[in-house]
Amino acid sequence: MKKIEIATELFREHGHLIVCPACHRNLTLLDKQLQCAGGHVYDLAKKGYVHLLQKVVNSDYTKEMFTARRDIYNQGLYEPMIEHIGALIQRHKEDVRELLDVGCGEGSHLASVQRRLGSSVGIGLDLSKDAIQKATDFTGNLMWVVANLEQLPVQDDSVDVILNLFSPVNSREFSRVLRSDGFVIKAMPGPDYLQELRVRLYGDHIDPLDPTDVIENFERRFHILEKEQVHKVKTVARQHIPALIHMTPVSWDASVDRKEQMLHLTELDVTVDVTLLVGKPRS
Repeated sequence: MKKIEIATELFREHGHLIVCPACHRNLTLLDKQLQCAGGHVYDLAKKGYVHLLQKVVNSDYTKEMFTARRDIYNQGLYEPMIEHIGALIQRHKEDVRELLDVGCGEGSHLASVQRRLGSSVGIGLDLSKDAIQKATDFTGNLMWVVANLEQLPVQDDSVDVILNLFSPVNSREFSRVLRSDGFVIKAMPGPDYLQELRVRLYGDHIDPLDPTDVIENFERRFHILEKEQVHKVKTVARQHIPALIHMTPVSWDASVDRKEQMLHLTELDVTVDVTLLVGKPRS
């Protein structure tokens, strides 16, 4: 089946989860268009996604950056994190029907988690059209939406689990769209996250990353049900080092000379150190 055909079936079955970003009314799929009672209409794109962002948002995250991330994710660097996330979800909820990834990027993480859960429908939201277009490479039970992440185009009380991976927390909106027994899984960089890359780009004087403020901010808004640390070292082969450099904002302030020096490495061991939090909204 073509992407547009797969998306049509998904939005026909699960479109009730999505609301109009202009007036917050329910959306109904009619002839490859999502329409609301207020007269707003949104076309399903041929690539299999819907664009609900009402104004252009400038971003430093480029198409090339998302391509580089896909390359690195395909090398398995984040597979240990995905395994832990899948296990956390299954420990806290046996039957996940709706899985929402807020800030899904190019879709690899959501696709991997949803595949582990099997029966759930995954909804990926991102404000980048380039990211969502890349995400449509993943088909199956996955809906992709270009959307405003400050006002989620999602029904109240409709989602079992929210993935919030390396992106800001929107506690008001998360609380609104989660079911009463739903929860958020938050991922943030740990102290040693990509430390070898950071040393190569900026020298030995770099400080460890400190997630304390992020954790405390999350705790003020959510009851923490569980906390896990994922700390794994993976080897990146020479041909993937350019993608490693370009996939992350870590490299944005590095000198050209430092980046070019890295291209001569035969390989690089890289630490993926991630703090995972499971939280329920405070009432």
